[in-house]
Amino acid sequence: MHKSLRQLPLLALLFCCPLITQAARTFTDQIGRQVTVPDTVDRVVVLQHQTRNLLVQMNATDKIVGVMANWKQQFKGRQ
Repeated sequence: MHKSLRQLPLLALLFCCPLITQAARTFTDQIGRQVTVPDTVDRVVVLQHQTRNLLVQMNATDKIVGVMANWKQQFKGRQ
């Protein structure tokens, strides 16, 4: 699996959790890019089923704006 995809569950969790006292946070991803995450994240794209499961458990499915094409069937009737 591509290294940057391994970090997606953590990023999804970070996007859904409130960030304390800062308007944005900047961090370096696994391939050395600087990434800035805003204080409030309104939309996420989910590429791993584990991340989707976390968002379902956190009642944050309203923030999901994109998933893998074969997952759309699983979302029918849940939102």
